[in-house]
This record gives sequence, structure tokens and C-alpha cells, in this order.
Amino acid sequence: MRTYNGRRLSSVVGFNVGDFYNGTKHTWNVATELRPNKNISFQPSYNFNNIDVVQGSFNTHLAGLRSNVSITANLLTSAYVQYNSAGQLAALQVRLNYIFRTIDNFYIAYNETHYTDGPFSGQSNQSLVLKTTYSLHQ
Repeated sequence: MRTYNGRRLSSVVGFNVGDFYNGTKHTWNVATELRPNKNISFQPSYNFNNIDVVQGSFNTHLAGLRSNVSITANLLTSAYVQYNSAGQLAALQVRLNYIFRTIDNFYIAYNETHYTDGPFSGQSNQSLVLKTTYSLHQ
């Protein structure tokens, strides 16, 4: 079920049942988008999976929050924070996008994954990525 996404507040709620390897998976999800104005949006989401296979049953939770800010028409930024109970990790992704010409962009992206439990508890991975696209006009 989805509400009209042209409003300041919109949501989607879903439920799905299906095969999962040698068992079944029940999935519930909910996501909302809040747009206080044309330049800012926030999108919290939550996904719950109940998985039942021959080896046993387990549940997973996936929660996230995305934010988008258009500083100008050519300078955009976004951030995404996520927690995944199955992988026992939290992740952060931040991106800055500069559009210097139609279809030509420059990106700076920072990614960090932090293990919250298990044998890798407390360890993290970080990356900084620079990317550009440049088209050759005649």
C-alpha cells in the first residue's frame, strides 16, 4: 500500500510471503518520506524478515535513514545510515555531488561499516571514493 508521493509526507507499507532456499520468508516493510521543502527530504525505513528453513528459524531487522539536501541546483548531498541485524553491522554513506555541466558530475563519497557484535565487534572499514564523469561534446 502506497500513499501519493507528491505530498510533503508519503509512506509505503508492504507484506510479502515467498520461498527462501529450502523454506519460506515473511517480509514486512515500512518506509516514509518527509519533504519539509523542495530542497530537503528524509526517508526512514524498516524491514523485518521472519525466515523459516530446515536448519531453523530466525528473524532479521534492517533499519535505515536517508537524507537528501539540494544546496543549489548543481550541488547536492545525501547521507544514509543503516543497521543490519543479520550482519551485525551499522553503515554510513555520505555523498557530495557537483554537477558542473549537463550529464557531467563530480562525486565525493565516504563509506564506513562498523561491526556491532560477533567476532569482528568494534572493527570498521572506511573508504573515500572520488568519481567524475566527463562527456566529450563536439
